[in-house]
Amino acid sequence: MSDPAGKPMDPASFLIQVQFRQNATWQGSIQWLDKKKTQRFRSTLELIQLMDSALDSRGPDEKAFAGWDDSDAGTVPAQKQEEKENA
Repeated sequence: MSDPAGKPMDPASFLIQVQFRQNATWQGSIQWLDKKKTQRFRSTLELIQLMDSALDSRGPDEKAFAGWDDSDAGTVPAQKQEEKENA
């Protein structure tokens, strides 16, 4: 598989949990299994943007929603607790 520029893309694995369906879209959490990161999403568009950024097909300046490296923006509470215990 390759991106529009013709560069080969690395595969990525995600675990998606849809917790709510409100306002004609999904809300929930996505776990990037390869990097062991979890992020909440507020819309289907944001979910797709997170998966797209994981595949690195967007530039760093094109950030419209929460990203994988945002500190507490979408961190799952269990993940925060685990981070405190490991610190």
